[in-house]
Amino acid sequence: MQLHARGGLALNQLIRLVYLMAIAVGVLGLGLIGYGLWLARFDWWHWFLISLGALWLLLQIGLIVMLQRKRRAIQQLTAVVDVLATADLSVRAPNLGTDELGELAQSINLAAEHFTNLLDTQRRETQRERAILAAIDDGVIVCDQLGQIILLNTAAYNIIAMAEAERLQTNHEQPNLSLRFYAALEAVQPALDQALGRPHIKPAERVCFAGRTYRLSANPIWIDDRRIGAVAILQDISARVESERLRSDFMALAAHELRSPLTSIRGFADMLLWSNPEHFSAEEISYIEGIGRNIQRLTELMNDVVDLARLEIQRNEHTPQPVDLRQVLSAVLDEFRPRAERKKLQLDCLLPNELPLLSLDPLHIRQISHHLISNAIKYTPEHGQIQLEVQQRIDDVLVVVRDTGIGISLREQPRIFGRFFRNDNPLSRAAGGTGLGLSIAKALVEMNHGSIYFESIEEEGTTFYVAFPLALACEPLPHNPATLVDAA
Repeated sequence: MQLHARGGLALNQLIRLVYLMAIAVGVLGLGLIGYGLWLARFDWWHWFLISLGALWLLLQIGLIVMLQRKRRAIQQLTAVVDVLATADLSVRAPNLGTDELGELAQSINLAAEHFTNLLDTQRRETQRERAILAAIDDGVIVCDQLGQIILLNTAAYNIIAMAEAERLQTNHEQPNLSLRFYAALEAVQPALDQALGRPHIKPAERVCFAGRTYRLSANPIWIDDRRIGAVAILQDISARVESERLRSDFMALAAHELRSPLTSIRGFADMLLWSNPEHFSAEEISYIEGIGRNIQRLTELMNDVVDLARLEIQRNEHTPQPVDLRQVLSAVLDEFRPRAERKKLQLDCLLPNELPLLSLDPLHIRQISHHLISNAIKYTPEHGQIQLEVQQRIDDVLVVVRDTGIGISLREQPRIFGRFFRNDNPLSRAAGGTGLGLSIAKALVEMNHGSIYFESIEEEGTTFYVAFPLALACEPLPHNPATLVDAA
């Protein structure tokens, strides 16, 4: 359309020039007529000049009229193009015939019709997308590449508005939606910053607004390999959280109620053996000892169930304090030495001379090491070897629990941290266990901002690694480079 408009303007200027030339030539024709009349001889030559001048004058008058119409048509087209340039696509060019200006008018009308259809299509797509967003129950929040919020669907608006209303009511503040409304997005902003690749604090996986719990996730928006923004999703999981809480409460209550009678049964069994062992035969004593072993297995199951229930209730709660890993790990290892000696296992401990205090939950560290060492003893055959080692590397402190046990097959390794996982091995089945220990250990490690992974070769042994970042250090790090191990 711009090319046609420019062509029309150039043609308008050409017509104006020809128009002026026609007027000049018409004046010349009038001069010929006047000259013939001035001679007043009226012979054939003079009549010829007068006729020629009159004819020339008529031709110029006709040319001027035609050019005036063309000029008027160009002015009409120019006016139409000017209106279309203001995004008013309702106007159309008039029918100007079949010449070049008529074709230009038809092109302008076709272009206007095309743009009208395109805008209608875009308008319908936008309305459909907004209707889809409005129909989604989950909150959708979109920001641009600068992190500025540019779109909220109805659910997100209601979620954040309710949260802001609750905050204002709690703090007794005067509402100022132009500022306070966006202040309520502070819990969502870290997730958007992470999706945008900007500096951020660790975003929460769950956020609470107005007494309800939402799962928060955010992803970048890419167009032509360029990140233009990010979208955050708030999924209401309040019902699931409440269900998890009720389940955890039930598990904890059931475990507590079962633990009391189990303790009594084990006490009575031990009392039978200790009071009058000479009154029982060897077979009867083995039965009583079997009762004790099974009571111990059930007690371990109840303890794991209670720990799992407590973890689900206090998913993000822990009480960090300065912890000396050498002291905690040595104490746990000493607890397991009698058990290892009964299986004729060699239990070694390699600890560095210097190790910084880390901000960790000491109870969690005891539970983590307890589960790892217990598994190593449980699944290592007699005369095997178990080694506990601590290394301070450049970026973290690494706890290593290594055994020469039955190992884990490649087929089962992806499921090792799952709940109730049991290794499909005869020694594993004989050793018993709940299959919850590694799942609990992994959850506790992650709650303390650490990571856990393992290496295993079937029939050769397994090595578990637990790494805690040195960012958790509570005191200056040792300056001796010999004490540091490269993480690579």
